[in-house]
Amino acid sequence: MNKQVEVAFNILQLLSTIEEGINYIQKQLTELRYEEAFVLLKDVVDGIASIDKTLKPMEVKIKALQDEKIKRAKENLNQYITEMVMLYKYKSKNHEELEKTLNLVINTFNVWKEEIEIIIRCKVAS
Repeated sequence: MNKQVEVAFNILQLLSTIEEGINYIQKQLTELRYEEAFVLLKDVVDGIASIDKTLKPMEVKIKALQDEKIKRAKENLNQYITEMVMLYKYKSKNHEELEKTLNLVINTFNVWKEEIEIIIRCKVAS
């Protein structure tokens, strides 16, 4: 497996793992297990940062990674995750607000993930 295909495969795997983590965060919040949810949120943030760091140098060769939709989704994702952390730290764990913000994280992550998957799969196929 050449290096580019291996990197693409690892990104796709990590996207899937992050999605599982976000779904598990949702379960933890439903069970009011805030501490566990926010430990996992840190792992999700680290995974997203890792993908972002890996994709950054590829943007020069893969112009689709510079697409406005991806950039906007990533910015919104960062914003919503920051809001979740702030709600957790400073708002006494308001469950309804956390759930609402997590739904924004989920929806935005899915947009970001789908766009990246499309680009990576197309690039690997070519």
